[in-house]
Amino acid sequence: MFLFSVQRDRAMKNQSLAIVFSLLAVLGVNQSLVSAQGMVEAGSVYSMSSMGSPLTRSFAKSVARVYSAPSAKIDSLSSDEQSDASTVYGNQANDLYQKAMAAQRKGDKVQAEKLYRQSMEIRQSVWGSRDPAVPQIMMIVSKLEQDQGRLADSEQTARKALSAMTRMYGASSEYIKPQERRLAEVLAARGKESH
Repeated sequence: MFLFSVQRDRAMKNQSLAIVFSLLAVLGVNQSLVSAQGMVEAGSVYSMSSMGSPLTRSFAKSVARVYSAPSAKIDSLSSDEQSDASTVYGNQANDLYQKAMAAQRKGDKVQAEKLYRQSMEIRQSVWGSRDPAVPQIMMIVSKLEQDQGRLADSEQTARKALSAMTRMYGASSEYIKPQERRLAEVLAARGKESH
C-alpha cells in the first residue's frame, strides 16, 4: 500500500511538472531559464497538488512573467548567451542551496544561513524580484534567525518574504499562506500581534 502511495505521489508531481512546462512552452518562456533557476526548488510545482489549487491561467501568466527574462545582469547578452549565463548562475545558486541544506542538516545554522544568503544573492542579482525561490529561501533564513534567537532579524526577513510573494501573486493568493504563517510564528515568538 505504501509503495503504491509513493508511486501515485510521484506520478502526480510528474504530471504537474509536465503541465507547467507545457504552459511555459505555450507562453513562449525559455525553459532553460526555468530549469537553471530551480523552479522546483522554490516549491512552485511540488506544492500545487498539496494546496489543492488547479493550474490556472493567472498562475501560468505569473510564471511567464517571473521566468520570461533575466535581469539587467545578463540583458545585454544574446538569447543563447543569456541561456548559458542563466544556467551557470542557476547552477551556482542551486549548488550553494544544496550546501546550505547539508549544513542545516548537520546543525550548523550559522553556515547554513550564510550559504542560503549567498544563493539568494545570486538569484536576486540575476533574476531580480521575479524569482519565487528568493522568498522561499527568505523563509528558511527567517527560521534559522529565529532558532538563533535573532527574533527582530527573523521578523524583518519574514516580512520581506511575505512582501515579495504578495507582489508576485497578489494578497489573496494561496501561494502567500506559508509566508503569512512564518511571519505569525515569529510575531508569536516576539509576543506581538500579527497585523
